[in-house]
Amino acid sequence: MTYSTQTKQYFIGLCLVVLMAIAFAPAANAETNSTSTNTTTTSASKDISSLLALLQSLTKQVEDLKKQLAEVRAELKDGLKEGMSDDDVKKIQELLATDPTIYPKGLVTGYYGPMTKEAIIRFQARHELKTTGEVDAETKALLLEYFKERTNGQIPPGLLSAPGIDKKIKMRLITENGEMRIKCDDKKGAAFLCKEEFKHKNKGKGSTTTDSVSSTTAQSAIDKAEGAIADLEEEIDDATDEDAIEDAEESLDDAQALLDRAEDELEDGNNKSAYDKAVKAEKIAEDALDELKGKDDDSNDEATEEEAEDAIDDAKDAISDLEEEIENATSSDAKTEAEEKLAEAEDLLEDAEDELDDEDFESAIEKAEDAEEIAKNAKDELEN
Repeated sequence: MTYSTQTKQYFIGLCLVVLMAIAFAPAANAETNSTSTNTTTTSASKDISSLLALLQSLTKQVEDLKKQLAEVRAELKDGLKEGMSDDDVKKIQELLATDPTIYPKGLVTGYYGPMTKEAIIRFQARHELKTTGEVDAETKALLLEYFKERTNGQIPPGLLSAPGIDKKIKMRLITENGEMRIKCDDKKGAAFLCKEEFKHKNKGKGSTTTDSVSSTTAQSAIDKAEGAIADLEEEIDDATDEDAIEDAEESLDDAQALLDRAEDELEDGNNKSAYDKAVKAEKIAEDALDELKGKDDDSNDEATEEEAEDAIDDAKDAISDLEEEIENATSSDAKTEAEEKLAEAEDLLEDAEDELDDEDFESAIEKAEDAEEIAKNAKDELEN
């Protein structure tokens, strides 16, 4: 069998192509493997660099947070109270302002005024601390725990009312031996953080367990507390003794804070805790109501109805004398001025008669005497 020259050339060329492919294949594979290896190495290096950068960033953030916390711990003083001005007060106001139910005005001024004091009292009452209105050691400890929740030095909106924050703080307050850094007992300390401890201590003690009070009983106690608070509010509106009113309003704030907490506990299914808080709120309101009524009664006992009537009669006589003097006056300017005084005295006399009708004899006497004095002075000026 013979092949043409063209066929032979074709066959030889094909063999050369195959031989060249075989010869260059390892080199090509080596180059491909080298490229792949280089690509993988480069990618891994980039990933490692990114992770290192992220680690450095996180480390810096942790250090910054530690520094911020150290600054707060170092600067936040014990014993902050009404009348003081300090940057610490401003920090506390910023925190309190995150919950309008605690600090309705939300003013951040650095001045510890009456509104800040009331906010601290609400904060203390909510957390079952002694309601002093001052930043004592226990109050400071709780405030510092909340400050730990700051983000980049800023206090998140709604921090004090954030769901689950109590539990989170409780876990931080537990020491290595399982005890609370803030004392848990039946009378003081951050009891809202110690519910589990109380539950464990009271387990099997009958009426002291959480399950021993039904939701109906707890709700009934809350309703009674609401009624007592409403009665106290009404009595405050009718009271006249300013000092007694101020004391009653403080008690009202305490009772309302406890009632709010009782409603939260009931909603969470903690019937016993809700019941206890509601009963305590009711007692605070009732005691304040009795005290306020007693002070008002004492105030009214200082003046009798007869004395009030006599003072009003004296004022009427003085006003009548002034009216007569005005009729006989010749100077128009003096007459005009006297008429203005007459109108003022008559208004006071009318107020005195209203106070007499309300059996507030002390106030009736005071207004009647003012009316009498104005009328007499105006008459003397007109005569001269």
